[in-house]
Amino acid sequence: AETRRLAANQRELLSWTLGAGDPGFGKVTVSVAGPGNFAVRREWDIQVRAAQTPSAIDTVSQLEPGRELVLDRNVTAPFAPGTAVASVALSRTPGIDVPALLRALDKYPYGCLEQTTSRALPLLYYNDVALLGYGPGDPRISDRVQDAVYRIVDMQVTDGSFGMWGPFSTPAAEWLQTYALDFLLRARDQQMAVPAAPLQRGLTWLNRTADKLSPNAQAYAWYVLAKAGLADPGRVRYFQDTTGRDIKGGLAWAQLAAALNQVGEPGRARLAFGLARQRIDEPDPADYYGSPLRNRAALLALASEAGGREGVSEVIGAVRERLTARVQDT
Repeated sequence: AETRRLAANQRELLSWTLGAGDPGFGKVTVSVAGPGNFAVRREWDIQVRAAQTPSAIDTVSQLEPGRELVLDRNVTAPFAPGTAVASVALSRTPGIDVPALLRALDKYPYGCLEQTTSRALPLLYYNDVALLGYGPGDPRISDRVQDAVYRIVDMQVTDGSFGMWGPFSTPAAEWLQTYALDFLLRARDQQMAVPAAPLQRGLTWLNRTADKLSPNAQAYAWYVLAKAGLADPGRVRYFQDTTGRDIKGGLAWAQLAAALNQVGEPGRARLAFGLARQRIDEPDPADYYGSPLRNRAALLALASEAGGREGVSEVIGAVRERLTARVQDT
């Protein structure tokens, strides 16, 4: 602390050298007092960051029957004392660290339509995954997902579509708008408070415009509308027969297959799942948000959702093996 006394009308510029200590927030306080009980006090928080950016070390090890894996202090030796956090996950699918992935998503700092949805959708199932032994549950997850629901609803335009950052910003891409509605439906199914009017307005917009969307976005739209009970089987069949040939990659074929399954067309769904399996690794130049790993995981999830229908179980077995191989290569 330093105190200076100034004469009337005197001005003095002061400077101090600040020394950073431990990472965190420091505080600078200035108090000015004068005649007539004049007093002003100001405070500023100054953040202190470590010289190195946060880093993570992932190690994958296969445990043979009867083998033990010992974790000791050498695991955290490369890190500054008191800054390391270690977690262990056991899985039959090597390379997928579910707790770490979910924690990383929960800390994601940005908030456009895609980022908000991508962060919150997996968190719908966070505590379900915890029950499988992947880590402790988190009672605050629901609050964070609920905030995401309200944020997405606030991005809705009056016609039911969505802006990328809000109702007055650039419209979000067609696929992303369907993605947001998919999340809202899933959130409602997980007993989150999803305002009924905005959800219905969004689904009405999607149903009205589905035929005008690009082939991949339209396949996703039919899947979401089918889950909501709003897809006309005739329109879905017509899309498959006329525009299906323009679908790029396997993910959209999987979504169309799931839509056909939902509207009572198991034969067509089986054929579409077969095409999805064949094309799941084909690139889609217009897909900025996906990856081969995501596409394989999505096909596995959609096929599993379809249940034990004829032909679907073969897709599940084959894709599970390819998903595991892709994770090990990543």
